[in-house]
Amino acid sequence: MKLTLSVDDRVVSRAKQYAKRRGISVSKMVEGYLAAVAEPPTGVAEYRKHLSAHAVTTIHYPIQKEMGAMQARRIISAILRVFGAAAIDGGIAREALPLPFSDFEDTVTAAAA
Repeated sequence: MKLTLSVDDRVVSRAKQYAKRRGISVSKMVEGYLAAVAEPPTGVAEYRKHLSAHAVTTIHYPIQKEMGAMQARRIISAILRVFGAAAIDGGIAREALPLPFSDFEDTVTAAAA
Protein backbone atom coordinates (compact mmCIF):
# COMPACT_ATOMS: atom_id res chain seq x y z
CA MET A 1 0.00 0.00 0.00
CA LYS A 2 1.26 3.46 -0.79
CA LEU A 3 1.26 6.17 1.85
CA THR A 4 1.94 9.88 1.40
CA LEU A 5 3.59 11.72 4.29
CA SER A 6 4.67 15.30 4.85
CA VAL A 7 8.10 15.32 6.45
CA ASP A 8 10.63 18.11 6.96
CA ASP A 9 13.29 18.05 4.21
CA ARG A 10 16.14 17.89 6.75
CA VAL A 11 14.56 14.87 8.43
CA VAL A 12 14.16 13.11 5.08
CA SER A 13 17.78 13.86 4.19
CA ARG A 14 19.08 12.46 7.48
CA ALA A 15 16.77 9.44 7.17
CA LYS A 16 18.11 8.70 3.69
CA GLN A 17 21.70 8.91 4.93
CA TYR A 18 20.90 6.63 7.87
CA ALA A 19 19.08 4.14 5.63
CA LYS A 20 21.97 4.08 3.18
CA ARG A 21 24.47 3.31 5.98
CA ARG A 22 22.21 0.51 7.23
CA GLY A 23 21.58 -0.88 3.73
CA ILE A 24 17.80 -0.47 3.90
CA SER A 25 15.25 1.81 2.29
CA VAL A 26 13.52 4.68 4.04
CA SER A 27 10.24 2.92 3.22
CA LYS A 28 11.40 -0.16 5.16
CA MET A 29 12.44 2.05 8.09
CA VAL A 30 9.00 3.69 8.19
CA GLU A 31 7.30 0.31 7.80
CA GLY A 32 9.36 -1.07 10.69
CA TYR A 33 8.47 1.87 12.90
CA LEU A 34 4.76 1.63 12.07
CA ALA A 35 4.78 -2.12 12.68
CA ALA A 36 6.52 -1.61 16.04
CA VAL A 37 3.96 0.89 17.27
CA ALA A 38 0.91 -0.76 15.69
CA GLU A 39 1.51 -4.38 16.70
CA PRO A 40 2.42 -6.00 20.00
CA PRO A 41 6.15 -6.74 20.22
CA THR A 42 7.16 -10.14 18.93
CA GLY A 43 10.22 -12.10 19.89
CA VAL A 44 10.07 -11.06 23.54
CA ALA A 45 11.13 -14.52 24.60
CA GLU A 46 14.05 -14.35 22.15
CA TYR A 47 15.40 -11.01 23.34
CA ARG A 48 15.23 -12.16 26.94
CA LYS A 49 17.88 -14.74 26.02
CA HIS A 50 20.42 -12.00 25.37
CA LEU A 51 22.61 -9.77 27.48
CA SER A 52 24.29 -6.69 26.14
CA ALA A 53 27.97 -7.28 25.44
CA HIS A 54 28.69 -4.51 27.94
CA ALA A 55 26.77 -6.43 30.62
CA VAL A 56 29.01 -9.46 30.09
CA THR A 57 32.16 -7.43 30.71
CA THR A 58 30.51 -5.69 33.67
CA ILE A 59 29.63 -9.06 35.22
CA HIS A 60 33.14 -10.40 34.59
CA TYR A 61 34.94 -7.67 36.51
CA PRO A 62 33.61 -8.27 40.05
CA ILE A 63 33.73 -12.05 39.60
CA GLN A 64 37.40 -11.82 38.64
CA LYS A 65 38.15 -9.58 41.61
CA GLU A 66 36.37 -11.94 43.99
CA MET A 67 37.20 -15.37 42.55
CA GLY A 68 40.15 -14.94 40.18
CA ALA A 69 40.58 -14.88 36.44
CA MET A 70 40.13 -18.61 35.76
CA GLN A 71 36.90 -18.87 37.76
CA ALA A 72 35.58 -15.69 36.15
CA ARG A 73 36.20 -17.17 32.69
CA ARG A 74 34.40 -20.38 33.68
CA ILE A 75 31.40 -18.45 34.98
CA ILE A 76 31.23 -16.16 31.95
CA SER A 77 31.51 -19.21 29.71
CA ALA A 78 28.55 -20.79 31.52
CA ILE A 79 26.54 -17.58 31.24
CA LEU A 80 27.25 -17.41 27.49
CA ARG A 81 25.98 -20.97 27.04
CA VAL A 82 22.59 -19.72 28.28
CA PHE A 83 22.55 -16.13 26.99
CA GLY A 84 23.69 -14.59 23.74
CA ALA A 85 25.77 -11.43 23.82
CA ALA A 86 24.05 -8.66 21.87
CA ALA A 87 26.46 -6.16 20.33
CA ILE A 88 25.19 -2.63 20.84
CA ASP A 89 26.29 0.54 19.10
CA GLY A 90 24.76 3.93 18.45
CA GLY A 91 22.77 2.64 15.48
CA ILE A 92 21.16 -0.09 17.58
CA ALA A 93 20.32 2.42 20.32
CA ARG A 94 18.68 4.71 17.74
CA GLU A 95 16.70 1.78 16.29
CA ALA A 96 15.43 1.03 19.79
CA LEU A 97 14.03 4.50 20.41
CA PRO A 98 10.65 3.95 18.66
CA LEU A 99 10.11 0.39 19.94
CA PRO A 100 7.22 -0.03 22.37
CA PHE A 101 8.99 -1.45 25.44
CA SER A 102 8.72 0.24 28.82
CA ASP A 103 12.36 -0.38 29.81
CA PHE A 104 14.95 1.20 27.50
CA GLU A 105 17.70 -1.27 28.40
CA ASP A 106 15.38 -4.14 27.41
CA THR A 107 14.43 -2.25 24.26
CA VAL A 108 18.06 -1.78 23.20
CA THR A 109 18.85 -5.45 23.89
CA ALA A 110 15.76 -6.50 21.88
CA ALA A 111 16.85 -4.31 18.96
CA ALA A 112 20.31 -5.89 19.00
CA ALA A 113 19.10 -9.48 19.35
